Amino acid sequence: MNPPNAYAPPLAAAPPPPKRRGAGCLRTAAILVAVPVVLLGVFLVVMVIKLKWARATTNAFCSEDVVVGAPVAGLEAKARARRLDVISIPATTKPSEPRPASFMAGEGFAFARIFCTVEHDGVLVLTKRVSSID
Repeated sequence: MNPPNAYAPPLAAAPPPPKRRGAGCLRTAAILVAVPVVLLGVFLVVMVIKLKWARATTNAFCSEDVVVGAPVAGLEAKARARRLDVISIPATTKPSEPRPASFMAGEGFAFARIFCTVEHDGVLVLTKRVSSID
């Protein structure tokens, strides 16, 4: 009979310690959260800057360039020179709802837009007003 523990089989090598995954996962999670937050922040800053520019430019056009009773010729070109979008609306000759010709010059960001609406008879400016779509 063999004495106890006289022969012990060789011990298997110990498994390597598990890799620490916490730092990599934390970094990935931080990136996944930070990138959308930064992009949203940039989007909001651009939106605010664009809306302030649109309001200032449209108000300046309507108050400085458009004069009620003055000729309408060249106003659309002045609006385009200020980098405003121009939409022309022809006059309606319906007997029930006659409406003079007009154009809208304005700018904005997405759904927030500001316009200077100018009504004219083809020769002279009849009315002007600033309106916004928020």
